[in-house]
Amino acid sequence: METDKDRTRKTRRYDETPSAGQNTGENQPPKGMEEGKLDVTDRISELPEGVIGHVMSFVEVEDVANTCINSYRLTKACATLQFLNFGENFFPWRDPTYPLGLRYRPGFLQITNEEVEITNEEVIGLVQVVNSIKIAKQKLQERMNIVDGRIARLQQHNVDLIKFCIYLPSYGFLDLEPYIYKLVIVECKIQELVITVEDFYTLPGSFYAANSLRKIHLTGFRLESPSGGLSFPSLRELNLCFCYVEDELLHLLTMSCPELEILSFNLCRGFDSLQIFGLPKLRKVTTKHFLTQFNKIEIQAPKLEHLSHHGTDLDGLSVVDVAACKSLKVLILHCITITPQWVNDIFSTLPLEVFELSDCEGLKNVRISSTHLKQLSLIHCMNLVNAEVDAPNLSSFSYAGAISLRISLEASALEDIHLRIFPETSESQWHSELIELLGSFNHHKVVKLVILNPDKWIIPKFLRETLRSPLYDIKHLTVNLRGRWKRLKDSILLDLLDSFLWLAPCLDSLSVVCGFLKQTVELIYGTSAAEGEEKCCASARCWRCSLKKVNYKNFRSAKYESMVKNYFIENARILKKRAADGLRNWDL
Repeated sequence: METDKDRTRKTRRYDETPSAGQNTGENQPPKGMEEGKLDVTDRISELPEGVIGHVMSFVEVEDVANTCINSYRLTKACATLQFLNFGENFFPWRDPTYPLGLRYRPGFLQITNEEVEITNEEVIGLVQVVNSIKIAKQKLQERMNIVDGRIARLQQHNVDLIKFCIYLPSYGFLDLEPYIYKLVIVECKIQELVITVEDFYTLPGSFYAANSLRKIHLTGFRLESPSGGLSFPSLRELNLCFCYVEDELLHLLTMSCPELEILSFNLCRGFDSLQIFGLPKLRKVTTKHFLTQFNKIEIQAPKLEHLSHHGTDLDGLSVVDVAACKSLKVLILHCITITPQWVNDIFSTLPLEVFELSDCEGLKNVRISSTHLKQLSLIHCMNLVNAEVDAPNLSSFSYAGAISLRISLEASALEDIHLRIFPETSESQWHSELIELLGSFNHHKVVKLVILNPDKWIIPKFLRETLRSPLYDIKHLTVNLRGRWKRLKDSILLDLLDSFLWLAPCLDSLSVVCGFLKQTVELIYGTSAAEGEEKCCASARCWRCSLKKVNYKNFRSAKYESMVKNYFIENARILKKRAADGLRNWDL
């Protein structure tokens, strides 16, 4: 009789050995396999049960069941799986019998005393809606019975549930309180709870006394102050998305979770400020896209390391008080109102290593002085005209904004510079201002540009003849072409190459990224032009007079690669001379 082990250990023979002289590359067995056989052993079943449980914790419940069909050992190991993930497709979100766009709410269908005249078609449509609701409710209940069965199985084996994850399409069909009560109070002593519902389901009071919970992820709930108080003594992480949170409850949360380390709000409403005191272990706070007025963040947490706020035009955040957070290293602020003095005070009191400002339109001047700062980003602060940065340990700088910025950057350790500059002036002013702005980054080795309008980056010849190249000391330049780069002709790309090589004439490498394709030229230099010959620039090593060889990588077409090769032969003196001496094109 075939055993479970026999069923899971199968082999398959390869095709017959090919005749002599035939290409055998595609018919050879994989390296390390016995000749003529492919081992397809079910190795998961041979793992310790604890390891199997960990692997299956990343798999949805229905997929776990399908995986265990032919393996008794897998079935046994997964029978008491402490991770139940019912996934987003477990319930009929988009069932054909479920009316498109219909979300049932209590009281959706009510009978009134008013006489309303309706047509036969409307009656038929109403009957169809009622029948669809009945069918959908029945299917939801069938699925919830499966959930009940899995929970009951764990109870029979006296197994505590570590993580429970479920997505409910419409709570209106079900009373969730018994299930939540089972999960967090009576039977499972759950540690991590992830529940997503539609609309705003009011959490029952029993939920707020879950002593075992360590992580909570809630979407679509209404959180109100419970009459019996609140206690989460073990809670370490709280994530709320699209939730209504009462001010009073928020205050209770911050006072009743002594172990809380991570706090996150996304698309929430119900409170207009976030004030946190008395959370000694809090490390990270994230707030995103409040749907109502939100004007203040005040935190006093000695171990807070990360604060991130992504606001909108609706919230109007103008006060961020984190001066008491002496361990704060990462501060990311989007769409807020701040002053230059506030920025100065932050860096004088906190050891910030990562600082990002974006869409802070009221900020015109900023001065930053810090020995701790390693990463600085100024994104879409469109009215920013002057920036002074003194950060000797800064390794990465990103700027996306207007060309009018005047920046002084003192950062001896700076390695990566990311620039995205928006044209707002006339063409003649644009090129001269562009050259001036790029010159601010000349004394660094690596620059990365993001370009939306390639034609704006082709520097006119008369400016090249009158102005000095702004990026003389840059060694590596990467240009990311966004937008409709596929429509660019090879001739335009060649003009761009010529322009970039004028902007940075001493490059070791130039890369142009188009979508997923990164085209690179590596420039290898020799000795400069012979003594007595006219030099094309003041540098001792410019590509025009010192280039000895070029390596080409990942060009989008052979035609374009040939055009680039000819360009270097015609414009680099050493290559031109070697070509005239009859050296083959591919040796150049």
